[in-house]
Amino acid sequence: MNKQTVGIIGAGAIGRRLLRQVPETKYIPSNFSSGDLADIDLLVLANEARNQPAIAGMAVAEGKNVIATADNPESTFELLRLDSLAKDRGVFLLVGAVYSPGLSCVLASHLANQLDKVQEIHIARMGTGGPACAKNYHRSLSRPGLEYVAGHWQKKAGGSGRELCWFPEPIGGADCYMGALAEPVLLARKFKDARRITAKRAATRRDRITAPFPMLRAPHIEGGLGGIRVEVRGLKASQPETLVAGSVGLPAMAASAVLTVAISKTKAAKPVGAIGLAEAVDSESFLAEVATQGIAISEFKGSLAF
Repeated sequence: MNKQTVGIIGAGAIGRRLLRQVPETKYIPSNFSSGDLADIDLLVLANEARNQPAIAGMAVAEGKNVIATADNPESTFELLRLDSLAKDRGVFLLVGAVYSPGLSCVLASHLANQLDKVQEIHIARMGTGGPACAKNYHRSLSRPGLEYVAGHWQKKAGGSGRELCWFPEPIGGADCYMGALAEPVLLARKFKDARRITAKRAATRRDRITAPFPMLRAPHIEGGLGGIRVEVRGLKASQPETLVAGSVGLPAMAASAVLTVAISKTKAAKPVGAIGLAEAVDSESFLAEVATQGIAISEFKGSLAF
């Protein structure tokens, strides 16, 4: 298979890792011109989420394949609206291809494959990658979260809906709340018949109090341990079934691993149009390859105790 040159916009925790991990990579400045993309086959957007739709639009118009890492619902909606343009140019725009959203969506698809009917999907996340991710994560609690309910969107106040979610060890239990997260937007495309899809993020009391204000101190270059938890409810052989999976790791490292595998998979599959990661890949083979990158994935196997 021919080599492809990958351009990367963004030199944060994820962008720097990709530049080291992915062969034939090239750093592209955010104020790029058409000439900067001349020898690029695939452009990865690892910059600020709010700037990605405009850059993706310009790159797609130039006939370039794009992978976007945006993690908020507004940017995700804008990126998906580029579907017609991407199809017209015969290229793909892969949306939400990091740890969360990304691996979280593929895990949901993996669990859904074990059911006859999917009724509900619930995502929880904890932790951040680089500074841009940390700022979005901080702001997410002060902005409405979207909940997909039987084909309709409902807005839920950021910081509402407290729920104790259990992540794989060593994280364990954490209180999680509604916020401006992208998973419902992406998962609703694949699971249109689900009656409910939600996404929440872990937060402390201080997180909830300070969310409407600028961060009190600059975020670290790379965040600490984080995790994702995915719960899918539905029917199997006409009986109710609840399946749970998750992952724990350094979010930036996990995100770059997901991106590395996504680059490889889309190179082979060559999808067309604006599409979410879970729609674009086979969940089983994708998860197997992510595991070879050192990302631990857990699936709860239990039974009723009474």
